[in-house]
Amino acid sequence: MRNASILSAVIAISSIAAPAAAGPSAFEELISTFELRGTLGLSAGVDSNPGEAADPEAEGSAFGRVDGEIHIRVGEDGATRAFVDIEGAAVNYADGTFYEEHRYEVDVELRQPLGESLEISLGAERDKDATDDPPTTSDEIWGQVAADTPLVKSEVRGTISEYREDIDPAEIAADDLEVFDERTYSAELHAELNTGSILKPVVKARVSAIDYLERRPGKPERDATEYSAVAAIAVQVEDNLTVQLGLRRNERFFEAEGIGSYSSIGPDVEIEWEPNDRASVQLWLNRGFEEPSLEDGFIRDVRSAGADWTYRVTDRLRLKGGASAAEKREIGTDYHKTDLEGYAEGRFALREGVDLLLGAYIDHEIRHDDPDGDFTRSALRTGLEASF
Repeated sequence: MRNASILSAVIAISSIAAPAAAGPSAFEELISTFELRGTLGLSAGVDSNPGEAADPEAEGSAFGRVDGEIHIRVGEDGATRAFVDIEGAAVNYADGTFYEEHRYEVDVELRQPLGESLEISLGAERDKDATDDPPTTSDEIWGQVAADTPLVKSEVRGTISEYREDIDPAEIAADDLEVFDERTYSAELHAELNTGSILKPVVKARVSAIDYLERRPGKPERDATEYSAVAAIAVQVEDNLTVQLGLRRNERFFEAEGIGSYSSIGPDVEIEWEPNDRASVQLWLNRGFEEPSLEDGFIRDVRSAGADWTYRVTDRLRLKGGASAAEKREIGTDYHKTDLEGYAEGRFALREGVDLLLGAYIDHEIRHDDPDGDFTRSALRTGLEASF
């Protein structure tokens, strides 16, 4: 009900903000932009770790998979718009393992120009994800003011978000389940100075108040205030190469007595390169915070690096791939692991709207706190995907 009220409020605001004009009404113009797209995929392959949970003792199994997606759009970028995304899949393994997953996202946005260089935006979003275990629901409302002047391009954004795990309270007590429901209030600034040269100073800042909604007896109080700031230089080396080199500082202050604060400092690097009109490469290196995955943990400190690439071999054959590494430490516990992931996919257009897919995926997890917990998961998958 809370989310429905948010969406109603945003739609009402858009009706007020829309100027009167001769000809088609604002509502009629909005409906005229309606777009419906979808995909249906059938695939099969081999997975070294069947099911949803990572199990070092698991044995490989062949599988069949059905995927479906529906995307609904109303409105255009830069104006009032709404969209709905629905995704689902069912996977059946030869060893008898079966699971299904589904998620949907609803997003409504209103954008209203205020003069030539100023724009105000409001939005609301709900994301319900049953691919997680347990299923989760995320709600968010936000407001943003953006300015684009000859001297500076900036955005100021305020957000209220809520994350909940869909678990029956009785199950929490009976099965000793951990709880991570939380609400976050945040304000952030992103500014880029136009110097008229290939060098552009970039500043990012964010302050967040994090309120955990549930806390079981004997577990630490994790409510906190977090500050983060990035100072960077964006360099337009060539028209097809942009490099951003920066330094990020994070600090979280916990409200409970005796805990204090935790801080980190690390790189914030992004590189985008398009060597030609058929290829693109993105690389990144950063350090930041994530919410803990254990109730006894206060915060997760994550160092990550990676690369993604795409290549259009011909008009019918497209390739993409990537690799990443992430070291994760959970402050307050012994939790310490490194995730190494890689993937490569090929897509060949058999005809308009029908593609042949082939993909290979690998995930190696190193558990520094538990050497026996190390595991590698790999999968090969091929199939057909039809779109409309």
